[in-house]
Amino acid sequence: MGMKDDMSLSPCSFVQQGFGCGAYEERPMLPCKLFKCDYLTDPTMPDSFKPSRSNAIFTTRKIKGIEYTMLIEAGRKLDSEVLSWAISKHLEEGTNFAWRVLENIFWIGDEPFNNMMAEDYPLLTETSHGKDTH
Repeated sequence: MGMKDDMSLSPCSFVQQGFGCGAYEERPMLPCKLFKCDYLTDPTMPDSFKPSRSNAIFTTRKIKGIEYTMLIEAGRKLDSEVLSWAISKHLEEGTNFAWRVLENIFWIGDEPFNNMMAEDYPLLTETSHGKDTH
């Protein structure tokens, strides 16, 4: 997954839909070999959510000192089972969670996280969702 100059995401040129990485053995160290999606690091993740099966990637990151998990589509529209599981998990755990669907970002979490996301994505906060809906 790459990011274009206009901040939209573009799929990695090696991705083969339904298979995964088409250059797995020759993939570059950065970012490919160093990157570990949550499927590899979170033991609660269902086996059916392997990126090559679910066409979704979970990644936990820390930005501006705030940790959150991001879910992005990878190859096709996000499956409702994957999104429902993720929202339930993060609501139960009280952890910050964001997801990207059709180039839009949505989120749930604590006040510092909501403020950070509203600052980084002001158009979504002001026009699409209303100030207090996250």
